[in-house]
Amino acid sequence: MKFRFAFVLVAGIAMSATAQDDKASGQKSAVTASLNKAGLKKLATAETKNLQVISSLSESRAKAIAESAQKTFVQAHKALKLDEMLWPGKLTIVVVGDPREFTSYVRVVTQSRPDPKDWFTINVRGDVPSAAIFVEAGEKTKDSELSGPVSMIVAAALLNKKAGTSPTTGSLPEWVQLGFGKLMHVKTVGGAALADYRTKAKAAVVGTKSKPAPSRLEHVTGGVKSKDFEILAASVVEYMMYGIEGDKFFAFAAGFKPNEMVAEPTVESAFMGVEWKMAEFEIGWKVWHSKQK
Repeated sequence: MKFRFAFVLVAGIAMSATAQDDKASGQKSAVTASLNKAGLKKLATAETKNLQVISSLSESRAKAIAESAQKTFVQAHKALKLDEMLWPGKLTIVVVGDPREFTSYVRVVTQSRPDPKDWFTINVRGDVPSAAIFVEAGEKTKDSELSGPVSMIVAAALLNKKAGTSPTTGSLPEWVQLGFGKLMHVKTVGGAALADYRTKAKAAVVGTKSKPAPSRLEHVTGGVKSKDFEILAASVVEYMMYGIEGDKFFAFAAGFKPNEMVAEPTVESAFMGVEWKMAEFEIGWKVWHSKQK
């Protein structure tokens, strides 16, 4: 009986994996069709356990990006305490190296023209959970410089899944998405990348002798695009997750999804929803980062 049970269990797992692969193949075909319709014909693909990357870049670059993004996927998945099965198939990531390609693809998928400043889009609802990213990919650009932004958006896609947000149900603010993505990426890479983030975050939040005027929380939540924007956004998210009641970060992110009580969520309503007073939060954020090494 034990042998029979084990056989059935293994067979069930094999069938489940096959169904998952079949679903991923269908998702890949759907995204490829949209890319072809957008005028992108020469495409490279690379797959990992949880991701499939379709790119207008070279095959070697697509593979390097996929491998790096998979590591960040695992880090973000654990940090968000997500279930093993997030969706049928895999998360499909489109990576293009030309802004015109990005605009053309997004127009095909969303039937609308993206803002010229947009460089990524995420939609994890429906049958084809996916994200599209524009990266500047010159000949001298290192693979790590391409993998970083893509890994950030992969983490942001998982955060959207956790929060239940999407372009059709209310979107997370860019600073929340990029802040979480940046934090997960540097924690995944570790070493010098994490140390560099720590140094820059502390300097940006608290200030230095040469730049004594520190940043304000409103600079981040208001979307002010300074050169330290991603660092500052990550510093706020890190404090939310590890410096104060961490599980409230999940509720904070979910607070951007419209509900019966709040039809049009704002940063202020999301803070109120988890009983964080922004003035007190800002003080705590600065004190916490001043003690980080």
